[in-house]
Amino acid sequence: MYVRSMSSASFVAGLADLPPGPELAAALGRIDPSQVVGDQRVGLLRAEARLRAHQEARYLSALVEVSRAVPGSTRRLAQGAEWAPGEVAAALTLTALAADRELHLAEMTVVQLPLVHAAMWAGAVDRARAFVFADLLEDLTRAQRAVVCAKVVPIAGALTTGQLRARLERLVKEVDPAWAERRYQRALRERRVVGYLAADGTVTMTASGLPTGEAAAAGQRLDSLARRIQRAGHPGRIDPLKADLLLGLTDGSLHHLHDSEIIDLFLGRARADALEDAATLDDTGAPPDAGPGAGTAGEPAPGAAGRADRADQADPGDQADLVGRAERAGGGHTARTGVEVRVGLATLLGLDERCGEIPGLGPVLPDVARGLVADQRRGAQWRFAVTDAEGHLIFAGLTRRRPSGAVPRRGTSRGGVVELHVSAQVLGQLAAAPAAAGAWAPVVTDIAAQYAGRHRILARLDASAGARFASAALARHIEVRDRTCSFPGCRRSSYAADKDHTNAHAGGGLTTRCNIGPLCKRHHRYKSLGWWRLTQPSPGEFCWTSPLGLHYRTRGDPINPPSTPLCPRPQSPNGVPEQLPRQRGPMLGRPPPAPATLSRSDTDEPPPF
Repeated sequence: MYVRSMSSASFVAGLADLPPGPELAAALGRIDPSQVVGDQRVGLLRAEARLRAHQEARYLSALVEVSRAVPGSTRRLAQGAEWAPGEVAAALTLTALAADRELHLAEMTVVQLPLVHAAMWAGAVDRARAFVFADLLEDLTRAQRAVVCAKVVPIAGALTTGQLRARLERLVKEVDPAWAERRYQRALRERRVVGYLAADGTVTMTASGLPTGEAAAAGQRLDSLARRIQRAGHPGRIDPLKADLLLGLTDGSLHHLHDSEIIDLFLGRARADALEDAATLDDTGAPPDAGPGAGTAGEPAPGAAGRADRADQADPGDQADLVGRAERAGGGHTARTGVEVRVGLATLLGLDERCGEIPGLGPVLPDVARGLVADQRRGAQWRFAVTDAEGHLIFAGLTRRRPSGAVPRRGTSRGGVVELHVSAQVLGQLAAAPAAAGAWAPVVTDIAAQYAGRHRILARLDASAGARFASAALARHIEVRDRTCSFPGCRRSSYAADKDHTNAHAGGGLTTRCNIGPLCKRHHRYKSLGWWRLTQPSPGEFCWTSPLGLHYRTRGDPINPPSTPLCPRPQSPNGVPEQLPRQRGPMLGRPPPAPATLSRSDTDEPPPF
């Protein structure tokens, strides 16, 4: 029987103190949700979620027990029986594949990840988060899993599955850098492109095992060029434009065309398509007069190049196109499209083996990050971020200094961003003995000099407090400081987010570090409509108040998180770790891997690509 009215409110208030299990289930069963006051229904929801996580932990335990059951006995097998998936499939009316998946998740969580299972039992980690742990930690040793779980499980309940996956991906690479490098090299040797026919008759093409830097540059070039085509007046959406560019650049139809010529070609095709559509709709069947300067299919109209160029003024792509033309005309090496890469200064100096990061892709291996930085010594913007002991921003800026010595052949990029991270403590140590930094001494000295004058520079960021919009320097500071939209759990990049006045500018809000924060379009709308209220108690710390009156505090993830304890896996029986040929330099300049010996199953008809 439900307990109603005010008595329900008293029950809800005490739910958070009840451990998940029979007592919590009984308490929830006595509450009529329709009689609970609005804001207290959130407490009821949280209690139900804790109980569900607990029940999932019991369910996974039951699966493991069935897999180890002995017919007619209470004895327990040491490991799961081979027949167990069939037993589970029949008992739960599952397909064989679904039963295999359920048993695998149960085995990983209950047996291999006891800390995760214990957190589920306590209601702190749900099934979705447990799956992320099981998926990413499967290839680690038991000792490595213990190291990673000890670091992440206590905070897993406060992370979305996307945030949890991002942290685990970095830790998996950093806990054993040598193994991560071997796994990466092995995947490179198996790179491939496949294509298959979809149900709607179109073809899906996928490429796997690609080198991180070159794949990121390829993706960046497609995105940048598609946006330039759109800004020049093309009516198409970005994704179809990128798909058309990919086909054109790989089937040969766009070979030997400069970027501006590709833009003109796409604009000409768009005009031709518009004329064809208009002719189809015209009752007379005659296309309307396109006016002077109209081009034919596949041909840009006269003056189109000039219009496209004017539309793209101040666009970095124009500069890149000019660089590319000059290099090709001189027979030189064509610079690759730059990407954004974030990496610790200590990693570049060889003092540690921390992962770098390519925003939008995730953590990348130290050698990959070093290679990307070397490829972008010229042509890219170099930023730096000095952090505190917890990895949060103290000071950010730009540096024009570069490592001394000759620029390598691939040391020039067409755009891109290099963001260097260094803790204040490490920067002080490096600045005290700059010679120890070797070729990086000019960069270290410049960052240290700017950091020494940080108070004056930071004050300048707030100098235009009455301005309507944040200056470029202030916007860059906010982007580096907060990383993502400030709404709880949102991972939209701060670089693409609105630079919002926490206290509205129209209401007297200042354009300063303590009143500007990044909001994505969705959550900016939440705030603008008055559904959610936002304050910024201190720079970079946000407090959201929900429509039901609950408070949620957020702060950007650490820019330079504390290091992960190393836990290398044991060596192979002969005492030597598995060695694979290291793939260095651009992938296009390497010979393909030698074909492996094919088994009978490998000789089936290959995919068409």
